[in-house]
Amino acid sequence: MRTHHVYLYAVIPRTHDGDYIPRGILDLPVSLCSQGDLSAAISLVPTDAEPDDPPAHERVMKRLLRHSSVLPAPVPTILSSASALHELLAQKQQLMRGELQRLEGLIEVRLHVTARRAEAAPPAETAERDYLLARLSTALRSSGFCSRQLPSRHPENMLRLACLLHAAFFEPFMLTCESLKRNLGPARELLVSGPMAPVDFISRSVFSGLEIHQASSAGAARAA
Repeated sequence: MRTHHVYLYAVIPRTHDGDYIPRGILDLPVSLCSQGDLSAAISLVPTDAEPDDPPAHERVMKRLLRHSSVLPAPVPTILSSASALHELLAQKQQLMRGELQRLEGLIEVRLHVTARRAEAAPPAETAERDYLLARLSTALRSSGFCSRQLPSRHPENMLRLACLLHAAFFEPFMLTCESLKRNLGPARELLVSGPMAPVDFISRSVFSGLEIHQASSAGAARAA
């Protein structure tokens, strides 16, 4: 008999259990399972599967975000069994409820500053990065938006910022971004990705202490 692990997408306020649309990673059904005041969006994955499917993961997260505040789990989070999932929800009940209340109605949008053309944009020096970080952070803060710096994953990524804002203020936020783009200069480009669940603003203790079954080394490396 084929055994399964539990792939955890996110935790949301309690809702009706059952299947959820769209389908998730590896084209598997997504289910909602509840414990106390919380529900978890999950897929049952065969133990020999490699659940590295970022587009499908993002589809599920975007659909969840339309209906509820969301605590996205680190990618990938794979639990050994349904019992382990229910134990997680029971142990973290109060903490997760508090985080969901704190983040209700909030979304994350990421900003990336990159080289527009390789020949026109030499590698950024630390001083230039620091200057741009201070400049963008000040502009966002003065417009009422919270931001934090993220690690740069690629050499062409000069700067990465995660911004936290209320979903109702997404359009004013984009207007602020358009102003920043115009003032950035010809050599650098400001790219916007999102909106998404506020993964970079969740307390680290929410999903700490999990016994996670690692996915394939390739998938784990891409998620790092």
